[in-house]
Amino acid sequence: MRHMIIVLLMGFVGKIAYAQEELVLYANDKSDFSILVKEKNTLNNKAAGILQDYFQRATTWQLPISYQQENSGHAIMIGFANEAMVEDAFEIRTNGRNVYIDGGAKGLIYGVYRFIEEVLDARKWNVGREGTFVPKKQEISIATDVRINSRPRFAFREAYFPIERDQEYMDWHGLHNLEELWGLWGHTFNKLLPASIYFKEHPDYYSFYQGKRQPNQLCLSNPEVYRLVVEKFREMMAENPQATYWSLSPNDELGYCECDKCRKIDEKEGGPQGSLIHFVNRVAQHFPNKTFTTLAYTYSANPPLHISPLPNVYVILSSIDARRSLSLPVEPSAASFRSQLAGWKKKTEHLFIWDYYTQFTNYLAPFPQWGTIGENMAYLDRQGVEGVFAQGSGTTYSHMAELKSYLLAKLLWNPQLDEKKLTEEFVKGFYGKAADEILEYLSLIRTDILSKRVRLDIYGNPIDNHQDFLSPEAMDRYSDLFDRAEEKVEANPIFLDRVRKIRLGYEYVYFQQAKFYGPERHGIFQEDNGKWVVRSGFKEKLNRFLNALQDANVHELSEGGMDIETYRKGWEDIFTTGVRSNKASEGKISLRYPYVEDFPAKGNHTLHDRVPGYLDFSYNWLVFNGNPFEATVRFDKPTAIHAIETHFLEDPRHWFFRPRSIQIQLSVDGKYFKEIYRQDNNMPEEDYSLHSLPYKHTFSTQKVKAIKIIAHPFQQLPEWRFHPRKRPSIAIDEIWVD
Repeated sequence: MRHMIIVLLMGFVGKIAYAQEELVLYANDKSDFSILVKEKNTLNNKAAGILQDYFQRATTWQLPISYQQENSGHAIMIGFANEAMVEDAFEIRTNGRNVYIDGGAKGLIYGVYRFIEEVLDARKWNVGREGTFVPKKQEISIATDVRINSRPRFAFREAYFPIERDQEYMDWHGLHNLEELWGLWGHTFNKLLPASIYFKEHPDYYSFYQGKRQPNQLCLSNPEVYRLVVEKFREMMAENPQATYWSLSPNDELGYCECDKCRKIDEKEGGPQGSLIHFVNRVAQHFPNKTFTTLAYTYSANPPLHISPLPNVYVILSSIDARRSLSLPVEPSAASFRSQLAGWKKKTEHLFIWDYYTQFTNYLAPFPQWGTIGENMAYLDRQGVEGVFAQGSGTTYSHMAELKSYLLAKLLWNPQLDEKKLTEEFVKGFYGKAADEILEYLSLIRTDILSKRVRLDIYGNPIDNHQDFLSPEAMDRYSDLFDRAEEKVEANPIFLDRVRKIRLGYEYVYFQQAKFYGPERHGIFQEDNGKWVVRSGFKEKLNRFLNALQDANVHELSEGGMDIETYRKGWEDIFTTGVRSNKASEGKISLRYPYVEDFPAKGNHTLHDRVPGYLDFSYNWLVFNGNPFEATVRFDKPTAIHAIETHFLEDPRHWFFRPRSIQIQLSVDGKYFKEIYRQDNNMPEEDYSLHSLPYKHTFSTQKVKAIKIIAHPFQQLPEWRFHPRKRPSIAIDEIWVD
């Protein structure tokens, strides 16, 4: 047997050669090797224990562990490096009749797992023992002149998926967890100086915005703010001296300070990022031995014109505005991100990227980014990026989370690896005999994305794609593949469960789209002897799906925290409400002003399809921004009516508000209209809860040939939800006519 010698430096393949001689670590049901540890300490003991455990799992032979300085026989030597190694780096080498594994800090653990992967052929596909593959070995050997030096390309590497609940997965693949590294993470202004404590007595600590002090952000030119922030960091650092990073970043809000002093800095630096970097630098000067991070995000995304971050200030640039259909170096919507990245590179050597790998509004919905992950990591590597926070679905499951986690784990360590080869390796190992069908599915869905020029949005939903890669026809093709895949692994419960977990995403799409279709084909309801009833088998299928979600450890369906019970309750309400008759469906609807193309729903048909809007603007709402809503329903012949009702969405978090005014007009002859109802509204007080607001008018029965509904939006957003570039939107779901 000949083994490759792979020399790796900084995570890259240096050269490949073949060795003729080998050290036999195990043969004929025994081993002459032991594990020799240089000195007892927590790290060395852990490394030796891991190696002993996996060797025994692969062979049933237990290698003895000793702590001698000298070794008279063969040994795998742990922690015998002649000099200190860079943190996270490791070395595996053979010398004479010994094998050496060394590493800097946790690099030693990473090196042991690489040995287990390369020499024992084990793999860590997913969380837990079930997600670990350890083949039984009749013989284990290693070339006599192996030398592997490996160091991760990115200093910070996080794949924020359910894998984080398994520390072994993290150690095996050399991943980080922000909670272990940051003493304070994310948006931190309000954590440092909580408005609930300080704003009432000291409004001057907070931003002067839109003509008054508001608690959105801090006033970064206020000397007392500076003093208090420094004092707060000093306290926290004393309590957590081991933390690597400390975030000093704006809240996840707009409203940066426009006072004279802050504005003067911002005008010089080209925007509010100027006063931010100026402030962060001042604080960082107090702690030269600590590392601070700050967010280049929303209003602070662009680099300042003149000032640069200090060496102990790291910038985390977000790619949030980029769509995900193509990779970051070529995706058109990522042009601003690429420009910002280039600008920040000129300002600092210490740049992290906050990137995105799930659809936050629908974790279970298929979000096929495979095929772009390798290109993303290679691009960030070329740009000199030092760290990546790849945000997925966190602790809850999302579609193909296992594959995305594995690809990110491997590529964050070495972005020069081939994503296609990694994908094939993972799918063959994780899905067994079903691999061909799963690979075909992965290829098919990406082909659809590219050929149909689909826009993948991290805040999208399955309705956006009901005519392309998630159309009923496309879903039938995927279903056929999953049927074949399940059939191939039906004798293996583990592989069968893994295939069925992929299918959860499509069952979720089916149910979400059923809301959209309502009483139509592919919808919830069907007509039976003149009555609308829930489609046969639909409730039973839904119950099986909900139970499967619990078995699959799905506890949230979206970033907003939609849990399974809330989702179930929503369906119960839908079943109870049923299908409501609507005379408007007998007429033709025309619009005077265009709706927002990004949320087309069913076009004009949305307004009389007998499907209500749910508390998500993506489902069955027709959206208008900048224009009034004006719809006319025309009947072929005079129609008797006595009530008209509409619903408008109020979702301030996404800038949807009730109309400023609503008018209902009737026409007997279809030409001349008379107003019969008008309501004027005030902008609501601060309230971020979701509402479907009804407006209904009843009257004595009369025959009409046309109905006109007019709704005018507010011209400006309220102060409590102000945005300099947005206007209030209005959304209507249906014109109900009785």
